[in-house]
Amino acid sequence: MLQFAIRQLIWVPITLLLVITVTFFVLRLTGDPATLYLDATATPEQLDILRRQLGLDKPLIVQYGRFLGDILTLDFGHSLQFQAPAINIVIGRLGATFVLIVASLFLSLVLGLVGGLVSAIYKDRAADVAISTFAVVGQSMPSFWLGILLVQLFSLQLGWLPTSGTGGWLHLVLPATTLAAFITPNLILITRTAVLEASAEQFVTTAKAKGLGPIYILVRHILPNAMNPIISFFGMQVGRLVGGSVVTETIFAWPGIGRLMIGAVYQRDVPVVVATVTVTCLAIILANLVVSLMLAAADPRIKLN
Repeated sequence: MLQFAIRQLIWVPITLLLVITVTFFVLRLTGDPATLYLDATATPEQLDILRRQLGLDKPLIVQYGRFLGDILTLDFGHSLQFQAPAINIVIGRLGATFVLIVASLFLSLVLGLVGGLVSAIYKDRAADVAISTFAVVGQSMPSFWLGILLVQLFSLQLGWLPTSGTGGWLHLVLPATTLAAFITPNLILITRTAVLEASAEQFVTTAKAKGLGPIYILVRHILPNAMNPIISFFGMQVGRLVGGSVVTETIFAWPGIGRLMIGAVYQRDVPVVVATVTVTCLAIILANLVVSLMLAAADPRIKLN
């Protein structure tokens, strides 16, 4: 397992290099970066001077080399909005996004596992039909629409929860619920299917023949063999949650990197965009590595080669 982790970590710089390269050339295609630093009244002479100062008068391949050199020293440039190093701005917002994603994962894990288990245990009964219908409907519900509905109901009409911003734990309820709804319906269906498939295996029939109790069989035999698809699903949802947090943080004015990225794109704050994309990519890569290790720990049959 240690060798697998080391091999995967070796690929991290290569993946980041590809992402950074694509980001660099896409940003160059959006227009002249020098125009971002000067207003519309700037003269051609002022633009030429600034291009020379920023090295934009050099060939594109030379600019790319300098860009990579700066990235290797964690110098993503100076933010145009905040007048501070871009990497410091992104790191300052990471905590809020981390809290939101962890709370959403915990909520979706509880609701998804409980809902899937109940649905599987009471297969084809009223509880199963109700939960499965909820999951199918939830899959087609846009997160931004759900967030607006939650604000309308619990904040504006009932007055139970704040509409936006940060503060106490009450400020986290609506954003975490909205983001959790992004993956909970799928998790319910995956858990239901995994439990039903594990329940149909021969070892479960043998355990029942031995007279073991249903709860013991569920905990000792069914759940351990149903965890692989659930863990795999969670690993694939990290990137999706980061993408969903962009919308959620914007709706609830949550000060995370998702909202920061949207603001940077609108303001064409290139250093912040590059820093945000790089940090997000690194987080997703490491999360996938952790999930692979968790799968190997949960199931000894999985060989990490």
